[in-house]
Amino acid sequence: MGKRLVKPTNLLLIIGILFGVVFAIFTPFGTGFDEEHHLARVYDISGLHMLPNRSIYDKTVYFVEFHLLSYWRRFYRNEGFEQFKPEVFLTRGNYDSMEINSTMSVYPPVMFFPQAVVAGIAWRFLDLPIIPVTIVMRVVGLLVYLLGCYLALKLLPAGQWGLLVLALSPTALYQASTLNADGYSFAAGFVFMALVLAAAAKPERPLTRRYMVYLCLAIIALALGKPATVFLLPLLFLLPRRVFTSRRQAALLWVVSIAAVLFHFGWLYIGFKNSRVGQEIFAATAGSLSSQLWDYVTAFFRSFGMHAGQLFSSMVAGYGNWEGKVPGLVFVLFAATALLSLLVEPGQPQPSKKARFYMVAVMLFCWAGALVLLTSGKFSRGSTDTFLIAQGRYLLPTLPLLAFALNGLVTPAAQTRLRLRRIIPVGVVLTLALFFWGLYAHFYTACGPSLFSGQNCKLPAYHNLETTTPAEVMLAEGIALEQRFTNTCQRLTAVEVLVDNDAVAAQGGVELALRTPEGRVVARAQLDAADLTPLKHWILNVPQGTELAQGEYNITLRGLDLTGAAAFAVRTPDRYPGAFTRAGEPFDGDLVFYYYCAPAGLLGY
Repeated sequence: MGKRLVKPTNLLLIIGILFGVVFAIFTPFGTGFDEEHHLARVYDISGLHMLPNRSIYDKTVYFVEFHLLSYWRRFYRNEGFEQFKPEVFLTRGNYDSMEINSTMSVYPPVMFFPQAVVAGIAWRFLDLPIIPVTIVMRVVGLLVYLLGCYLALKLLPAGQWGLLVLALSPTALYQASTLNADGYSFAAGFVFMALVLAAAAKPERPLTRRYMVYLCLAIIALALGKPATVFLLPLLFLLPRRVFTSRRQAALLWVVSIAAVLFHFGWLYIGFKNSRVGQEIFAATAGSLSSQLWDYVTAFFRSFGMHAGQLFSSMVAGYGNWEGKVPGLVFVLFAATALLSLLVEPGQPQPSKKARFYMVAVMLFCWAGALVLLTSGKFSRGSTDTFLIAQGRYLLPTLPLLAFALNGLVTPAAQTRLRLRRIIPVGVVLTLALFFWGLYAHFYTACGPSLFSGQNCKLPAYHNLETTTPAEVMLAEGIALEQRFTNTCQRLTAVEVLVDNDAVAAQGGVELALRTPEGRVVARAQLDAADLTPLKHWILNVPQGTELAQGEYNITLRGLDLTGAAAFAVRTPDRYPGAFTRAGEPFDGDLVFYYYCAPAGLLGY
């Protein structure tokens, strides 16, 4: 029983389903990469509309609730549990107020068929709530991904442990557990690689008709995925000539591969071109690359050098749209586990050095192709110096080629390999558990992200806060600003206010004070009005040794012989539970302020 349990296929299903379902449930609605666009596409496909943005107005029709219920509309970072409140969780789509817009989710529709079946039944026929149905669709996508990984593990002649670790990497499982095109594309790439490597490992065994059908289907599956996977097709050159029973077999693979490439990029061209954004991208990219090719190449390598760390780290672990910070230990645990996975198998059959180098070369070719597609449009829109290169998830589906190339180079003793088979699952579980802790801490807790960092916790946990051009409130002589807040710290260390971005001519002084509700001054500081530079963060430290109980306090701003007016940033409308007043009158907004908790006080939350 124990030996069967630690088989890669069983571990994949146990760990993948356990953590995948948890990710599918607790990743807040809409926080997956481009999840709102993919939701619109799935709903469109459920109505049997295969071509995206197909109308003359370049539009797709879908529920406006895909935007209204999204976590991105929240005002505070720790509001993840809001989606489980009945008034949110049970919200249905409003057919009388549909969104009509173009979507950037233009991949071939086959990858979304399972989710579209769920959407068609649950929304078009049963009119079920938005969020629960989306969670079910996430789980369906997860199962499709795990099925593909399971088949790949069954087919591989060697390297199963390396693929297991990569298939259960935080980014791979997170993407498979949210609604997007990555889970399908990863699975299609893994199955294709496994089929090719399994055939190449046994050159003495000719390809049967059934195996040829499997290979052709795998090639078609690549064409129906994302661009990074279709670039895997050169891996077919690993197949020695003697595995083909006739030239007709080899010719068939050529024909299917060429047709797959033409279909894939033809579909993407039509899908993007049918949207106005896509038309602009294609026109600008074609014009700029034809006339400024060398400028693009130099800009690409300059940008790659700047963002390589973020690119490769996001290939391992990252939350949707890079919201939140992944705990650093996740990367350490994953790297250690991945390296150990290369030592588990004796490496039989051993690929030749030429085959190892070729697998790495194909991987680099896939990476280069994916990054060029991602960045050429950014260059054409004017970013000729540098542009962000951080989409590591586009590199992940071909990363197993590196693991296959390195597998078996070092072979420990049999007893050591047996121990590693028990250590690796523990490493995978710890990596995913810590990754989930980072997700939970960011989306569901106020100070969770600071718990193990040793840094002060900065509250409130604002989300969607405009800090470059905020709204403003004017402070003048005789007009005090007062913001009430609830201190939740065991040890409060400082408070902070934000000066508005518009410089306002004022002379005199301004006082910033922290007071108890009874008016007792806890801390006070003053600045010359000339020092209130735009977007200045004015921090008022609490004197050391001051013991403050949890509860309500007031931040006050007053003029000291102030001539003119000074401006401070506010957030409108009123969202924070503490009252904000100007000259004693309620103000429909909140002062943009923070209060800091010492690390020792974080456990009190």
